[in-house]
Amino acid sequence: TALTAIASTGGKIVVREGTYTFSDRVSHTMGGKTVILEGQGRVVINSSFLDPALDVGVFSFTGDSEAVLIIRDITISHTIIENGNRSLCGIRGLVGFKKVIFENAEVTGVPSYGIKLTGLTMGKIDNCKTTLNKCGGTFLEHCHNTIVEGGAYDDNGEAVGGGSGLSYGLSVNADSGGNVSENCHVIGIQAHNNYRKNIDVHGGGRNISITNCNIKGWGVSGIDWSNSGGETVLDSIVISGNTLDGSGTVTPATTNYGIFAGLTGLATSIGPIIINDNIFKNMAQTTEMRSIRIYNGGGASYLR
Repeated sequence: TALTAIASTGGKIVVREGTYTFSDRVSHTMGGKTVILEGQGRVVINSSFLDPALDVGVFSFTGDSEAVLIIRDITISHTIIENGNRSLCGIRGLVGFKKVIFENAEVTGVPSYGIKLTGLTMGKIDNCKTTLNKCGGTFLEHCHNTIVEGGAYDDNGEAVGGGSGLSYGLSVNADSGGNVSENCHVIGIQAHNNYRKNIDVHGGGRNISITNCNIKGWGVSGIDWSNSGGETVLDSIVISGNTLDGSGTVTPATTNYGIFAGLTGLATSIGPIIINDNIFKNMAQTTEMRSIRIYNGGGASYLR
C-alpha cells in the first residue's frame, strides 16, 4: 500500500473523497520519518473485523523520537464484530513521537478508544471527534506539550462488556509505570454524556489545564482529577471557565460530581489546583449530585 511505501521514507498521501472499506487493520513502523495522511473532501473509512485482543488500532503507527505523524480530514467508522474484547482503537500511536497533529479526524464505533496516543513529545489535536466508542473517546498516556482544542468527545463508554471501568470522553493519563502527562491543555472542547467521566485527568499530572469546555451529562463526574493509580505527582492543575450541565441522556450514579479533585493515595509532588470561573447548571439530577468535591485520601499528603 501507499502507507507501507512511505512509512520508512516519509511522505504524504492524499485520499480522494469517498468511502473506503477496510477488512483488516493497518500497522506501520515509521523509522523517524514524517508521514502525512490527508483526506480530500469527505473521506470515510468503514472497517469491520474481529478485535485482535491487542493494543492496536484500525491504523497503528509505531513512532520514535524523530517521527512526525499528521492526519487530517479522515473519518473512521467501525462496525464491531462482537467477541468480547475491548482492545482495538481507531488510531493508535505507539511508543513515542516527536510530534503528532490531528485535524478534523473522526472515529466512531471501535471496541476500545477512538484515539489512543502514548509518549508524545509534542502534539495538537484540533477539532477532532471521537464518539460512540466502547471504552472511551480519546486517551493521552504519558504525553507532553499537547493541546486538545475544539471538537466533540461524546457518548463513549458502556455499562457492560468491559467498558464500565473506563468510559471517558477525554482522558489525560499516566502510563502503567506511573509516568504522568505534563504540559497538556484541553481548550474549548465539547464532552457530553460519557458513561462515567467526560474529562478525566487520571493518575496525576503536572501543569494540566481544562478551560472553556462545554460539559453536559455524566455518570460519575463531569471533570475528574486524581492520582487513583497511586502516582506521586499532582502538580499545577487549572480547571477554569467551563460550563457544567448536570442534565443529559446518560443516567448518573446516585453520588456524582460536576468537578471531583482529590488525592486517593500518597503523593510527593503536589502543586496548586485552581478551580475558578466555572458555571454549574441543573445540578439536582440525583439527591447526591454535587457541583465540586475536594477530597484528601492521601494520608500525609495534602492538596494546595
